Amino acid sequence: MIVIGAASIAAGTLVILQWLRLLEASEETSKPMAEIAQAIQKRDWAGLIQVTEQNEHPFLRPWKPGFRLLTEGQSALRDVEEVVSIEGIRMLAELESALKPLGALIGVLPMLGFLGTIFGLIVSFEAWERMGAQVSISQLAAGMYQAMITTAAGLITAIPYLLVYHYLAARAQALAIRFSKETTEVFR
Repeated sequence: MIVIGAASIAAGTLVILQWLRLLEASEETSKPMAEIAQAIQKRDWAGLIQVTEQNEHPFLRPWKPGFRLLTEGQSALRDVEEVVSIEGIRMLAELESALKPLGALIGVLPMLGFLGTIFGLIVSFEAWERMGAQVSISQLAAGMYQAMITTAAGLITAIPYLLVYHYLAARAQALAIRFSKETTEVFR
């Protein structure tokens, strides 16, 4: 039960971290993206750098190294696009970084419950073996109780986290699509 409790607290911490990352990435980007598009049309490379430096939105971070290439004046648009794409993949991986360990914990929680079930049954059968024919229902019930409680605890903690995980994964995927769309619009 202690291990299930610790895993549940760790999963809760990961949910909060992921939620905060998604909140940051969900902030509106239309104004800075419009400023970026205008600066590109005017070929104002210093303005591009200024827009990305002033705004810490996660979607603008991948643009910084790409725009630095433009300010150097030695790179083709294809090079800039490649750098932004690579940095965008890195940004999205960072955005989703809490999901993998959260998914692992969600998978482990029911197994910990089932492990507790096995230990509870071992205790019951051990009492049965020790007492032989004189074993009482109450002696067997203690192990069975442990078995059922740990199974329930593992499932009770895993099920809500599984639902939250899928919600957070869907939000992260929607944000990735939004980033891709905004990137495509800027390059057009």
